[in-house]
Amino acid sequence: EVVEHTPGNGTEVQRGWFATIRYTGWIYDAKAADKKGVQFINSDDKGRPVTFVYGYKRALAGMEKGMEGMKVGARRTLIIPPKLGFAGSRQNPPDGIARDAVLVIELELLDVVPQSNVNRPNE
Repeated sequence: EVVEHTPGNGTEVQRGWFATIRYTGWIYDAKAADKKGVQFINSDDKGRPVTFVYGYKRALAGMEKGMEGMKVGARRTLIIPPKLGFAGSRQNPPDGIARDAVLVIELELLDVVPQSNVNRPNE
């Protein structure tokens, strides 16, 4: 599930491009009004946003799928099922988080940068 809070009006993320994001993750809690249970990660704890190559399984599959069509400046909340979260990933979940946990991720796309060796789609 993808909930768009702010659509963004910058460049759209493309496969193979560097994406810079800010995000916070919680374990899904159906009883909580906002569905956010225990927080397990916050990119701000690292002191800076996170940059990765989009579309090459450098992030959880649910995050990459939830970022499809996202433009710089966009903010979304993603509800990620286990198969697109840690259960379907080679990444180990953080301590205390079950592999089959449903995740709630809030993310903001801050910037995208094309790699010089990736062909840009026809515009």
